[in-house]
Amino acid sequence: MKNQDLNKLLQKYFARTNPEAFNLKGFNKELEGLNLKLSGNVKENIKDEILKGLDSRKGQFATPQLLVDFMVELASPNEGDTILDPTCGVGTFLIRAGTKAKKLRLFGVEINRENYQVARFLSDLYSMPIDLLNTDYLTLGYKDLPKANIIFSNPPFGRIRDKRLLQDFAIQTGSTEALIIQKIIDNLEENGEVFVVVPNGLLFRNDLSKLRKYIAEKASLLSVISLPNDIFRPYIGIQTSILVLKKSTQIESTYLVNIPSLDELSLVAEQYQRFLNNKSVVVGEVVGKFSSRDNWSVSKYFQETELKDYLGKVTSATKQIQFG
Repeated sequence: MKNQDLNKLLQKYFARTNPEAFNLKGFNKELEGLNLKLSGNVKENIKDEILKGLDSRKGQFATPQLLVDFMVELASPNEGDTILDPTCGVGTFLIRAGTKAKKLRLFGVEINRENYQVARFLSDLYSMPIDLLNTDYLTLGYKDLPKANIIFSNPPFGRIRDKRLLQDFAIQTGSTEALIIQKIIDNLEENGEVFVVVPNGLLFRNDLSKLRKYIAEKASLLSVISLPNDIFRPYIGIQTSILVLKKSTQIESTYLVNIPSLDELSLVAEQYQRFLNNKSVVVGEVVGKFSSRDNWSVSKYFQETELKDYLGKVTSATKQIQFG
Protein backbone atom coordinates (compact mmCIF):
# COMPACT_ATOMS: atom_id res chain seq x y z
CA MET A 1 0.00 0.00 0.00
CA LYS A 2 1.47 3.32 -1.04
CA ASN A 3 1.88 5.85 1.74
CA GLN A 4 -0.08 8.50 -0.15
CA ASP A 5 -3.06 6.15 -0.52
CA LEU A 6 -3.00 5.33 3.17
CA ASN A 7 -2.64 9.00 4.09
CA LYS A 8 -5.60 10.01 1.93
CA LEU A 9 -7.74 7.30 3.47
CA LEU A 10 -6.74 8.22 7.00
CA GLN A 11 -7.35 11.90 6.37
CA LYS A 12 -10.83 11.05 5.18
CA TYR A 13 -11.66 8.99 8.24
CA PHE A 14 -9.79 10.88 10.97
CA ALA A 15 -9.75 14.53 9.94
CA ARG A 16 -13.18 15.11 11.51
CA THR A 17 -14.29 14.57 15.07
CA ASN A 18 -17.87 13.38 14.48
CA PRO A 19 -18.50 9.68 15.20
CA GLU A 20 -19.42 8.90 11.56
CA ALA A 21 -15.82 9.60 10.56
CA PHE A 22 -14.64 6.63 12.61
CA ASN A 23 -16.42 3.90 10.69
CA LEU A 24 -14.55 0.61 10.34
CA LYS A 25 -17.05 -0.85 7.86
CA GLY A 26 -16.61 2.06 5.48
CA PHE A 27 -12.86 2.03 5.99
CA ASN A 28 -12.68 -1.72 5.30
CA LYS A 29 -14.80 -1.33 2.15
CA GLU A 30 -12.42 1.29 0.77
CA LEU A 31 -9.44 -0.92 1.62
CA GLU A 32 -11.04 -3.71 -0.43
CA GLY A 33 -11.44 -1.23 -3.28
CA LEU A 34 -7.66 -0.87 -3.15
CA ASN A 35 -7.30 -4.68 -3.22
CA LEU A 36 -6.17 -4.73 0.43
CA LYS A 37 -7.29 -6.68 3.48
CA LEU A 38 -6.86 -5.92 7.15
CA SER A 39 -3.78 -8.07 7.64
CA GLY A 40 -1.49 -7.65 10.63
CA ASN A 41 0.93 -5.48 8.67
CA VAL A 42 -1.83 -3.25 7.32
CA LYS A 43 -3.23 -2.80 10.83
CA GLU A 44 0.19 -1.77 12.14
CA ASN A 45 0.63 0.66 9.24
CA ILE A 46 -2.77 2.16 9.91
CA LYS A 47 -2.01 2.55 13.62
CA ASP A 48 1.40 4.11 12.89
CA GLU A 49 -0.11 6.65 10.50
CA ILE A 50 -2.84 7.52 13.00
CA LEU A 51 -0.23 8.14 15.70
CA LYS A 52 1.81 10.31 13.34
CA GLY A 53 -1.28 12.39 12.67
CA LEU A 54 -1.91 12.67 16.39
CA ASP A 55 1.67 13.81 17.01
CA SER A 56 1.29 16.58 14.44
CA ARG A 57 -1.53 18.25 16.37
CA LYS A 58 -0.61 21.04 18.71
CA GLY A 59 -0.39 20.03 22.36
CA GLN A 60 -0.99 16.30 21.83
CA PHE A 61 1.28 13.33 21.30
CA ALA A 62 1.10 9.59 21.69
CA THR A 63 3.31 7.61 24.03
CA PRO A 64 6.24 6.31 21.93
CA GLN A 65 5.54 2.74 20.85
CA LEU A 66 8.92 1.58 22.16
CA LEU A 67 7.95 2.80 25.63
CA VAL A 68 4.50 1.19 25.37
CA ASP A 69 6.10 -2.14 24.41
CA PHE A 70 8.61 -1.83 27.25
CA MET A 71 6.03 -1.13 29.96
CA VAL A 72 3.76 -3.95 28.78
CA GLU A 73 6.79 -6.26 28.77
CA LEU A 74 7.49 -5.27 32.40
CA ALA A 75 3.89 -6.08 33.35
CA SER A 76 3.79 -9.44 31.49
CA PRO A 77 -0.03 -9.73 31.50
CA ASN A 78 -1.57 -13.16 31.90
CA GLU A 79 -4.79 -14.67 30.58
CA GLY A 80 -7.82 -13.30 32.42
CA ASP A 81 -6.13 -10.18 33.83
CA THR A 82 -8.16 -7.00 34.29
CA ILE A 83 -6.21 -4.08 32.85
CA LEU A 84 -7.00 -0.38 33.13
CA ASP A 85 -5.52 2.72 31.53
CA PRO A 86 -7.22 5.74 33.15
CA THR A 87 -5.60 8.20 30.71
CA CYS A 88 -5.62 5.94 27.68
CA GLY A 89 -5.30 8.39 24.80
CA VAL A 90 -5.86 6.31 21.67
CA GLY A 91 -5.51 3.05 23.62
CA THR A 92 -1.98 1.95 22.70
CA PHE A 93 -1.20 0.36 26.10
CA LEU A 94 -4.45 -1.61 26.03
CA ILE A 95 -3.99 -2.69 22.40
CA ARG A 96 -0.45 -3.88 23.09
CA ALA A 97 -1.49 -5.75 26.26
CA GLY A 98 -4.24 -7.45 24.27
CA THR A 99 -1.66 -8.86 21.85
CA LYS A 100 0.34 -10.39 24.73
CA ALA A 101 -2.36 -12.48 26.44
CA LYS A 102 -5.86 -13.80 25.77
CA LYS A 103 -9.18 -13.18 27.49
CA LEU A 104 -8.11 -9.92 29.08
CA ARG A 105 -10.67 -7.51 30.49
CA LEU A 106 -9.56 -4.14 29.11
CA PHE A 107 -10.81 -0.77 30.35
CA GLY A 108 -9.81 2.71 29.25
CA VAL A 109 -10.78 6.26 30.17
CA GLU A 110 -10.04 9.24 27.91
CA ILE A 111 -11.16 12.84 28.33
CA ASN A 112 -10.41 13.98 24.76
CA ARG A 113 -13.27 13.18 22.37
CA GLU A 114 -11.15 12.65 19.27
CA ASN A 115 -8.65 10.40 21.06
CA TYR A 116 -11.58 8.41 22.43
CA GLN A 117 -13.00 7.95 18.94
CA VAL A 118 -9.64 6.78 17.61
CA ALA A 119 -9.33 4.34 20.54
CA ARG A 120 -12.73 2.90 19.64
CA PHE A 121 -11.66 2.55 16.02
CA LEU A 122 -8.41 0.78 16.96
CA SER A 123 -10.34 -1.51 19.31
CA ASP A 124 -12.54 -2.55 16.37
CA LEU A 125 -9.58 -2.68 13.98
CA TYR A 126 -7.77 -5.22 16.18
CA SER A 127 -11.03 -7.05 17.09
CA MET A 128 -10.13 -6.37 20.69
CA PRO A 129 -13.04 -5.59 23.03
CA ILE A 130 -12.16 -2.57 25.19
CA ASP A 131 -14.63 -0.89 27.53
CA LEU A 132 -13.99 2.81 26.91
CA LEU A 133 -15.31 5.85 28.75
CA ASN A 134 -15.11 9.38 27.31
CA THR A 135 -14.81 11.38 30.52
CA ASP A 136 -12.39 12.85 33.06
CA TYR A 137 -10.95 10.02 35.16
CA LEU A 138 -10.64 12.31 38.19
CA THR A 139 -14.42 12.84 38.28
CA LEU A 140 -15.33 9.13 38.33
CA GLY A 141 -16.57 7.43 41.48
CA TYR A 142 -14.74 4.43 42.88
CA LYS A 143 -17.50 2.08 41.71
CA ASP A 144 -17.53 3.37 38.12
CA LEU A 145 -14.62 1.11 37.18
CA PRO A 146 -13.74 -2.45 38.25
CA LYS A 147 -10.69 -3.12 40.37
CA ALA A 148 -7.76 -3.90 38.08
CA ASN A 149 -4.70 -6.04 38.71
CA ILE A 150 -2.61 -4.14 36.11
CA ILE A 151 -2.83 -0.39 35.51
CA PHE A 152 -0.84 1.52 32.89
CA SER A 153 -0.74 5.29 32.71
CA ASN A 154 1.18 8.05 30.99
CA PRO A 155 -0.88 10.85 32.56
CA PRO A 156 -0.99 14.47 31.45
CA PHE A 157 1.45 16.62 33.43
CA GLY A 158 0.08 19.92 34.67
CA ARG A 159 -2.35 21.60 37.03
CA ILE A 160 -6.04 20.92 37.54
CA ARG A 161 -8.52 23.66 36.77
CA ASP A 162 -11.41 22.62 39.01
CA LYS A 163 -10.23 22.89 42.64
CA ARG A 164 -13.46 21.26 43.83
CA LEU A 165 -11.97 17.91 42.80
CA LEU A 166 -9.45 18.14 45.64
CA GLN A 167 -12.00 17.33 48.34
CA ASP A 168 -11.99 13.66 47.25
CA PHE A 169 -8.23 13.18 47.73
CA ALA A 170 -6.10 12.51 50.80
CA ILE A 171 -3.19 14.57 49.44
CA GLN A 172 -4.72 17.76 48.09
CA THR A 173 -2.34 19.05 45.47
CA GLY A 174 -3.03 20.84 42.20
CA SER A 175 -0.72 18.45 40.32
CA THR A 176 -2.78 16.39 37.87
CA GLU A 177 -0.41 13.41 37.90
CA ALA A 178 -0.30 13.38 41.73
CA LEU A 179 -4.09 13.13 41.91
CA ILE A 180 -4.21 10.45 39.21
CA ILE A 181 -1.69 8.29 41.08
CA GLN A 182 -3.76 8.47 44.26
CA LYS A 183 -6.89 7.40 42.38
CA ILE A 184 -5.02 4.66 40.53
CA ILE A 185 -3.97 3.05 43.82
CA ASP A 186 -7.62 3.00 44.90
CA ASN A 187 -8.61 1.31 41.62
CA LEU A 188 -5.99 -1.41 42.10
CA GLU A 189 -6.72 -4.91 43.40
CA GLU A 190 -4.69 -6.27 46.30
CA ASN A 191 -1.33 -7.43 44.91
CA GLY A 192 -2.07 -5.62 41.66
CA GLU A 193 0.61 -3.54 39.95
CA VAL A 194 0.83 -0.01 38.52
CA PHE A 195 3.16 1.13 35.73
CA VAL A 196 3.00 4.92 35.55
CA VAL A 197 5.16 7.58 33.88
CA VAL A 198 5.89 10.55 36.16
CA PRO A 199 7.92 13.76 35.86
CA ASN A 200 11.09 13.42 37.92
CA GLY A 201 10.02 16.33 40.10
CA LEU A 202 7.44 14.04 41.70
CA LEU A 203 10.33 11.93 43.01
CA PHE A 204 12.07 14.68 44.98
CA ARG A 205 10.09 17.92 45.23
CA ASN A 206 9.56 18.99 48.85
CA ASP A 207 5.95 19.99 48.22
CA LEU A 208 5.20 16.39 47.14
CA SER A 209 6.92 14.62 50.05
CA LYS A 210 3.51 13.87 51.61
CA LEU A 211 2.45 12.22 48.36
CA ARG A 212 5.52 9.94 48.38
CA LYS A 213 4.80 9.02 51.99
CA TYR A 214 1.16 8.29 51.08
CA ILE A 215 2.23 6.06 48.17
CA ALA A 216 4.68 4.17 50.40
CA GLU A 217 1.92 3.57 52.97
CA LYS A 218 -0.53 2.27 50.38
CA ALA A 219 1.79 0.25 48.14
CA SER A 220 5.27 -1.18 47.73
CA LEU A 221 7.69 0.61 45.43
CA LEU A 222 8.83 -2.21 43.15
CA SER A 223 10.91 -0.14 40.77
CA VAL A 224 11.98 3.36 39.76
CA ILE A 225 13.20 3.44 36.16
CA SER A 226 14.78 6.68 35.00
CA LEU A 227 14.01 7.20 31.29
CA PRO A 228 16.25 8.77 28.60
CA ASN A 229 16.11 12.56 28.59
CA ASP A 230 14.87 12.80 25.02
CA ILE A 231 12.17 10.15 25.10
CA PHE A 232 9.28 12.62 24.70
CA ARG A 233 11.05 15.28 22.66
CA PRO A 234 10.15 17.47 20.84
CA TYR A 235 6.80 17.46 22.65
CA ILE A 236 8.08 17.88 26.20
CA GLY A 237 11.66 18.22 27.41
CA ILE A 238 11.33 17.38 31.10
CA GLN A 239 12.99 14.31 32.59
CA THR A 240 10.70 11.40 33.42
CA SER A 241 10.70 8.04 35.18
CA ILE A 242 8.48 4.98 35.45
CA LEU A 243 7.16 4.12 38.90
CA VAL A 244 6.20 0.48 39.37
CA LEU A 245 3.97 0.00 42.41
CA LYS A 246 2.47 -3.14 43.92
CA LYS A 247 -0.56 -2.94 46.21
CA SER A 248 1.12 -4.84 49.01
CA THR A 249 3.17 -3.81 52.01
CA GLN A 250 5.11 -7.08 52.09
CA ILE A 251 7.85 -6.11 49.61
CA GLU A 252 10.80 -4.08 50.89
CA SER A 253 13.20 -4.14 47.93
CA THR A 254 13.17 -1.72 45.00
CA TYR A 255 14.86 -2.17 41.62
CA LEU A 256 16.57 1.09 40.57
CA VAL A 257 17.94 1.67 37.11
CA ASN A 258 18.90 4.56 34.89
CA ILE A 259 18.30 4.04 31.15
CA PRO A 260 20.64 6.25 29.11
CA SER A 261 19.19 5.32 25.71
CA LEU A 262 16.23 3.52 24.15
CA ASP A 263 18.58 0.72 23.06
CA GLU A 264 18.70 -0.46 26.69
CA LEU A 265 14.95 -1.06 27.11
CA SER A 266 14.89 -4.78 26.32
CA LEU A 267 17.87 -5.44 28.60
CA VAL A 268 16.25 -3.60 31.50
CA ALA A 269 13.02 -5.57 30.98
CA GLU A 270 15.04 -8.78 31.37
CA GLN A 271 16.77 -7.44 34.48
CA TYR A 272 13.43 -6.47 36.02
CA GLN A 273 12.18 -10.05 35.62
CA ARG A 274 15.38 -11.28 37.30
CA PHE A 275 14.64 -8.96 40.20
CA LEU A 276 11.07 -10.31 40.50
CA ASN A 277 12.46 -13.85 40.56
CA ASN A 278 14.93 -12.97 43.35
CA LYS A 279 17.94 -13.30 41.06
CA SER A 280 20.88 -10.93 41.03
CA VAL A 281 20.78 -8.09 38.52
CA VAL A 282 23.68 -6.99 36.34
CA VAL A 283 22.20 -3.65 35.31
CA GLY A 284 20.89 -1.32 38.02
CA GLU A 285 20.70 -2.06 41.71
CA VAL A 286 18.28 -3.64 44.18
CA VAL A 287 17.85 -1.45 47.27
CA GLY A 288 16.13 -2.31 50.53
CA LYS A 289 13.66 0.11 52.15
CA PHE A 290 14.17 2.65 49.37
CA SER A 291 10.59 3.96 49.67
CA SER A 292 11.33 5.15 53.22
CA ARG A 293 13.73 7.72 51.76
CA ASP A 294 12.36 11.20 51.22
CA ASN A 295 14.05 11.46 47.80
CA TRP A 296 13.24 8.78 45.20
CA SER A 297 15.50 10.18 42.47
CA VAL A 298 17.50 7.39 40.84
CA SER A 299 20.26 9.74 39.68
CA LYS A 300 20.65 11.21 43.17
CA TYR A 301 20.85 7.74 44.71
CA PHE A 302 23.56 6.60 42.31
CA GLN A 303 25.48 9.84 42.78
CA GLU A 304 25.43 9.30 46.54
CA THR A 305 26.45 5.65 46.10
CA GLU A 306 29.38 6.58 43.88
CA LEU A 307 30.46 9.20 46.41
CA LYS A 308 30.28 6.67 49.26
CA ASP A 309 32.31 4.16 47.22
CA TYR A 310 34.89 6.83 46.47
CA LEU A 311 35.11 7.93 50.10
CA GLY A 312 35.39 4.29 51.16
CA LYS A 313 38.33 3.78 48.82
CA VAL A 314 39.99 6.98 50.08
CA THR A 315 39.49 5.89 53.70
CA SER A 316 40.86 2.44 52.93
CA ALA A 317 43.92 3.91 51.19
CA THR A 318 44.50 6.25 54.14
CA LYS A 319 44.41 3.34 56.57
CA GLN A 320 46.95 1.45 54.45
CA ILE A 321 49.29 4.43 54.54
CA GLN A 322 48.90 4.89 58.28
CA PHE A 323 48.80 1.29 59.42
CA GLY A 324 49.98 -0.85 56.50
